[in-house]
Amino acid sequence: MPKPKKGADGYYRRYFRIDGIEYSVRSKDFRTLADKERKKREQLANKAKPGTESVTVQAWGDSWREVYTTNLRKASQERIRGLQQNYLYPLYGAVKITAVKRIHLQSLLNDMAKTLAKDTVKHMMQMLIAMFTAAVEDDIISKNPAAGLTMPVCRPPSTHRAITERERVILLETAKTHPMGILVQFLLYTGLRPGEIPPLTGADLVGGYVRVNKALEARTNEIKETKSKAGSRMVPIIPRLSAILPDIRPNQYLFPQPRGGLMTKTVMRRMWHSFVLAMNETEAELIGKKRLPKLKEQLPPMQLYDLRHTYCTDLERAGVPINVAAKLMGHSSVKVTERIYTHTGEDMLQRAGSQLSVFWGDGNSDGNDMVNHGKKAAES
Repeated sequence: MPKPKKGADGYYRRYFRIDGIEYSVRSKDFRTLADKERKKREQLANKAKPGTESVTVQAWGDSWREVYTTNLRKASQERIRGLQQNYLYPLYGAVKITAVKRIHLQSLLNDMAKTLAKDTVKHMMQMLIAMFTAAVEDDIISKNPAAGLTMPVCRPPSTHRAITERERVILLETAKTHPMGILVQFLLYTGLRPGEIPPLTGADLVGGYVRVNKALEARTNEIKETKSKAGSRMVPIIPRLSAILPDIRPNQYLFPQPRGGLMTKTVMRRMWHSFVLAMNETEAELIGKKRLPKLKEQLPPMQLYDLRHTYCTDLERAGVPINVAAKLMGHSSVKVTERIYTHTGEDMLQRAGSQLSVFWGDGNSDGNDMVNHGKKAAES
């Protein structure tokens, strides 16, 4: 059979007829067309094509996902399923597909853009276009309501930040009693990405270091390699962290979920939400005991990833060279670290002033202070 020609949209197509009705399958790789046709024929044989008047958005969406996304990675398939279940079906799942208009889909995207990240909205738009285009090609609908959809202006992406000293006090006080306390301190004192925590076992605690060479794929809960080659690293465990770590066997998870087994992203998110609520109670208690003053201005909500950002900032305040910090953070380039390594708080400014005074021999210095300072630094 001769190789088919690619269409203007970059896809190869294969057409076939069943009971006088023409169907088509498409793919960017012409070698998969035969397999897709076979699966489509099986689907139609197992489930007779219902009348278009009764097909709902959810019925078509599930069929489309099962037949037309088999060539995608498992993580991509899970993302599509999540978009359908979380955003599309709650509003339009029970609606007949013939009743869906472009204004419905555009309104959905616009509402998502108010609270969700740009990538999520973009993937949703791409899914809607593919899903409804296939419905037209399969004669489920005559007009494509996803044609002409535009990408709305999304909210600015959330930026991570270092937590304040006040938040650090509250966090550490809460960690003393909360079930997630040790895990939170582990993140604060190692700077690991949250996804690098679940795969850790007792075997990864090696000679005062934690070995990082795995991560959790959030959508599939599968253990994979780290985000990049630089992500594979050894991070020192400071004494205050070592003192609270549990004594576990090499094959045990360091931080299993409460019921045992591999910690998932969903469980970790729920635990963090509980921890943040507990921090609010701790703050009120510390204010009541006059250990903390009342906060005049509310801070942005703290995110779990902010602990990694804090670790990087702590490295700078401790005087760790940026190239070493990049290695500890698992950054593939120092330029990534530079975006965080910009702490210019009052303590850093005072240190700079003191260092310049020593360098220039101001005050009672005899000019040898800089040399003496260098010797002390070397000895330490």
